[in-house]
Amino acid sequence: MQDPSNRSYEAAGRPGTSTRVGSGWVGWTELVAHPDSPQGGGGPGRFSPPIPLCSDEECDLPNPMQPGPIGATPLDTTAPATPKPANAPPATVAESLGTLKEIQNEFADYKVEGEIIADGSDGVSTGANTAFFKVSSTNPTYESANGLITKFNGKFKFSGKITIQTNYASDAKTSTLSCYGRGTTDTDLANRDITLGFHENCHRADYKAYLKTNSLPTPPAMSIGQKATDYDNAAAAFNTALTKFYRDMEADSIKKTDEVGFTLNKANKTNSCFDHILP
Repeated sequence: MQDPSNRSYEAAGRPGTSTRVGSGWVGWTELVAHPDSPQGGGGPGRFSPPIPLCSDEECDLPNPMQPGPIGATPLDTTAPATPKPANAPPATVAESLGTLKEIQNEFADYKVEGEIIADGSDGVSTGANTAFFKVSSTNPTYESANGLITKFNGKFKFSGKITIQTNYASDAKTSTLSCYGRGTTDTDLANRDITLGFHENCHRADYKAYLKTNSLPTPPAMSIGQKATDYDNAAAAFNTALTKFYRDMEADSIKKTDEVGFTLNKANKTNSCFDHILP
């Protein structure tokens, strides 16, 4: 179990909503619509004008009971298929991401690895979240004379695993529908990738890709005889760079997985979820 104090970011997915429809809801334009709407049922429905647009003498519009000339190709009256069921969510694959960065010398013990672990149910009260657990660094104390370092009392240490894990609350599971973001884009809807499990898998993929394509910060320069203030500034700069790395990793996934389709921002503003259409 990971130390909760090292949890850096939680992508908190919420359960989505749905409307179930039959073939009567698939309109003449092949869109899902109420049977009485202009696009529903077999045609204009109750929204059609109660009188003709013009008389036969005034214009050449075809008779609504005979919309085309005799002998024309008949209309296709085949009822379109109802919406397809959701695809099964991707299974979480526990895997090692290998060593992300390693530097070993007389002053630094630096080795950070990455991994994805199996789903759990810890630390989440509703919906699901995908979190990564950060690795912290430790700066050694030192001895100095006349403002110059004469001895480091140990090494700069930055070792451990950045672990990625998805947790589901009791009110959610992988097959629950996605509320916002991935799982609600036009492409996802067309492909029927609309589950919460698919959404959380996108977060895992975001984190994995970020760790593979972005380098962790370089450790502070350390040498005997350097100015103590230079080392202090370098150590502080490393901590700032590491904090930025984690924040950028978070922002990258929010942009790619939460702020697309029916966005997280819209879900929060309207206090609602995307309404999926299911058979």
